[in-house]
Amino acid sequence: MKSKLFIPIFLSMVLGMISCRKDKVIPSPSGDCQDFEIDQSFLGATIYSEDGEQFKTPCFNPINGNEITFFFKDQASGEFALYKYNISNKQKIKITDAVIYGQPKWSKKGWIAYTRISPISGYVDHIFIVKDNGDSLRQFTITKSNLYPAWSVDGNFLYWQYSPFLGYPYYLLKQGVNSNQTDTVFYDYAGFNDISKDDILVSRISPTPSQNIYISTTSLNNFNFENQIGIGFTSIEGLSWHPNGTDFFYSEYVNGGLKKFNINTKQFQTIFCHCDSKYYRSPSCSPDGMKLAVERVNQEMEYDNNGNFTGKILMKSKIVLIDLQTLSETVILE
Repeated sequence: MKSKLFIPIFLSMVLGMISCRKDKVIPSPSGDCQDFEIDQSFLGATIYSEDGEQFKTPCFNPINGNEITFFFKDQASGEFALYKYNISNKQKIKITDAVIYGQPKWSKKGWIAYTRISPISGYVDHIFIVKDNGDSLRQFTITKSNLYPAWSVDGNFLYWQYSPFLGYPYYLLKQGVNSNQTDTVFYDYAGFNDISKDDILVSRISPTPSQNIYISTTSLNNFNFENQIGIGFTSIEGLSWHPNGTDFFYSEYVNGGLKKFNINTKQFQTIFCHCDSKYYRSPSCSPDGMKLAVERVNQEMEYDNNGNFTGKILMKSKIVLIDLQTLSETVILE
């Protein structure tokens, strides 16, 4: 059976480009959203390339809506680093050098947790934590293959997914920031985790034996996942609670959209629909609930001097702020 650990990795690079086929595209102020017309001979052989500076996976400071952390990647210079950014004065401060998978998470106690990609194997391995001023960097996990960290609302505990074999079995683990004791709180897949003000966990789960994919919620005090959204065999990348504790945001690839869902009404709102030339991932809601910081991925087809498609899709990740009242969009890092 194919490992589910690689589902988000492959789908973020491949299925992330599939257009919104069911919904009308909701354009953003940054320009048109267009689908590509690619010859059938390139299907399955198209290369997706991240060239130049990439600004990825933002996360708000939960106690300061003027600050975000993000992953910076520049293949040309060889710089891979975790940064924090002040939105008002536009100051960027490097916290630590690291190659990061997924979205770093910032706690109310000033810790930032992130999953490192091993410089040797190229696979996800350990979760590290570091103070937001760059102090006290340390490896938090002991065994490899740890990802999707999420902090408890008080910032005292970290939750994350662990897989000893890069596939089944999966476990959701919990550990205090100043403890060496690790507890298993869920014996199955739970990814893209985020925790609300009421200590409600939202996760992308795929319960055995069905292997269907759901976005589900559970209280941290009594683990009993309730399936909120069934998304079949599609994928998402990114979950973030609104501070009201009843809405969460998510990025869905195959159905194509950056969306908001209310756990009481069971209704969702499409904020922006995805297309081949632009999609959104890794949403993070500001502590006042007024804005989203999101990674926007712009894509374009590469052509040779004769105007023929080379088979390469060029990707550029920027970080944008979306005003949730007006849905206006501002690029803050590119």
